[in-house]
Amino acid sequence: MTQDPELEMGLARREGGGFTLELRFNDPRDREVRAPLRTTVYLDPVELRGHDLDAVAYGQFLTQSLFKDAAARSAFEQTRVAAQGRTLRLRLLIDRTAADLHSLHWETLRDPEDGTWLAIKENLLFSRLLASTRWERIELRAKSELQALVAIANPSDLEDYAPTAQQPLTPINVDAELKRARQALGEIPVTPLASDPAQGQWVTPNRLIDALRQGPDILYLVCHGALDSQADPPGPYLWLEAEDGTAEVVSGQVIAERIAALPPNLRPRLVVLASCESAGNGQAGFSSDAQGALAAFGPLLAQAGIPAVVAMQGRVSMDTMAAFMPVFFRELRQDGQIDRAMAAARGTVSQRDDAWLPVLFMRLRDASLWYVPGFAGGPEEEFAKWDSLSNAVQKGRCTAIVGPGVVEALIGPRRNIALRWAEKHGYPFSPSDQEELPRIAQYVSVQQDVDYLRDVYRQAVRDELVRRYPAVIPPELAQADDWDDGQIERVLLGVAGARWGETSAGPLRMLAQLHLPIYITANQSDLLTRALEQEGADPQVRLCPWNRQIPPEEYRFEETPTSDRPLVYHLFGHLKLPESLVITEDDYFDYLIGVKDNWDLLPKALRGALYSTSLLFLGFRMDDWTFRTFFRILVNEPSFFQLSLRSHVAVQIEPDDGHIQNVQRARKYIQEYFGRKWFSLYMGNTEEFLKELVAHAAGA
Repeated sequence: MTQDPELEMGLARREGGGFTLELRFNDPRDREVRAPLRTTVYLDPVELRGHDLDAVAYGQFLTQSLFKDAAARSAFEQTRVAAQGRTLRLRLLIDRTAADLHSLHWETLRDPEDGTWLAIKENLLFSRLLASTRWERIELRAKSELQALVAIANPSDLEDYAPTAQQPLTPINVDAELKRARQALGEIPVTPLASDPAQGQWVTPNRLIDALRQGPDILYLVCHGALDSQADPPGPYLWLEAEDGTAEVVSGQVIAERIAALPPNLRPRLVVLASCESAGNGQAGFSSDAQGALAAFGPLLAQAGIPAVVAMQGRVSMDTMAAFMPVFFRELRQDGQIDRAMAAARGTVSQRDDAWLPVLFMRLRDASLWYVPGFAGGPEEEFAKWDSLSNAVQKGRCTAIVGPGVVEALIGPRRNIALRWAEKHGYPFSPSDQEELPRIAQYVSVQQDVDYLRDVYRQAVRDELVRRYPAVIPPELAQADDWDDGQIERVLLGVAGARWGETSAGPLRMLAQLHLPIYITANQSDLLTRALEQEGADPQVRLCPWNRQIPPEEYRFEETPTSDRPLVYHLFGHLKLPESLVITEDDYFDYLIGVKDNWDLLPKALRGALYSTSLLFLGFRMDDWTFRTFFRILVNEPSFFQLSLRSHVAVQIEPDDGHIQNVQRARKYIQEYFGRKWFSLYMGNTEEFLKELVAHAAGA
């Protein structure tokens, strides 16, 4: 995560001609809000086209047109001074009213101060920023998990097509392109999706989408493309394959819409639209995408929710591609900063005439595509307390407190439900509230009633599962208006198997493999219980008695839990008992009061474990109501001081883009929030942490 200053250059079409240029500077170190500079610019596409064969002349003319106003040049220079000694991110944001400006060669821009090429500077990182209408946050992944899908389409009848009314399309050497892709991706594991006539397998649109459902981080797509302004819809078209191996010419908009329909966690973080080599007809050594159709596909993908897209703006030499791509991925693997990787790779080929052709489209405020997991001292510091934590697990003196993040990999973030409810019910207050499920649920419960809210909450869980796993859920269930408790649980078990494998160590199975006596969970299903049963345990399930509607048989527990008969304690209710669910803001406030009033009704073994064992907080975010509510209960009990006797407590918080802007500051803040140095903070996801813990505990 970065805290670099950024200069956003926005362009929007003006009534009466020309474009409004807005320069907006943001420096995280500067608390002052600065008004943007707005001026009018005129861009002459006819004259620009006259410089197409000379990238330097093109860039000079484009720069002169953009910074013709002395105030704009001065503002640009002032941002350079303000960012001195740091990296300045230069973001070009083209409004939808001026979408045709994407066809201009912005990557040729020169520095208005000294005339040098902007796009190769690693202290001034250029990218095209695309605003998205999608509300889903971009959830970052750990560097260690990266996987790439390489899709290469080579229809058998390409030579029957001549989309530019010149030379027909030429066959693609699939083996050569796959080899080139592997060389470019380096250490990143590759799953190939390519034409295989011997097996009767083809790169059809459906097969491509099915392969994306496996959740690759990177899609490296090689195919022919062309622009068609007369088609419906107009825009870029891709030559994929039909079931018989012949061409299926598909609208880029259609493919983008299908990708947008995928769950956010399954969409690639990066799409590379790699130009394929043109064979024969004297064109060997150059890509066949003379129109830049794949670059036109880039903005469509960004609107579909893809965080970053790399494409070529026209016919690029394969020598340039061969030099550019390996450097790009090598630099990207270092720190995940995609705009810096672009600048470094472009610098490698800067002496070539077509070095400006690679283009980066982003919808990331932070340019990071992934993060490096680790403890509060940073990923470079070794965690010193594995031994004590592993010993606590082995001796049964450890309690897992499981947050919503553990199951969000299956059903998606709760904020997705909030966003859909806010839109459906016309939430009238601040847009910043629309991701807060308790706040939106509160509004819905007032507008409707509590019973309605509980019903639609269960329905929302069902809808998320149907949307995310259409291939897993039986058609009769997918079409049913409602599911009973048994159906919900069966579907959850099915999608857990599809996501993590029936026998693989997903996070819940890894938790069960710790064989702890007590598991406290904020999740509202039986997935953890089933994972424990799969590990041979006989879990005893109880619910927290925060209100009088929860019957005694659901919360009474007088036994001493053991690793063979562990207690699974649901903090915030269970779907099988709607009255137990904690959903709205009022529910959380009532919960705080109810737990304090009913403290003696909580199992004695659980109350003791909270202050006499090591606690593992797993799958929580600091601003999540479930975490804040439980932690306030914990710190307000007189026995809280006893936790200081155990310095091996681990706390895990999951990052995502826009949620945590600066990892180091977030770590420091969370440490101060806990107020005790004996809380060790791990930044990463549950699976990464549990893999390490299970391995250490097994060797303890």
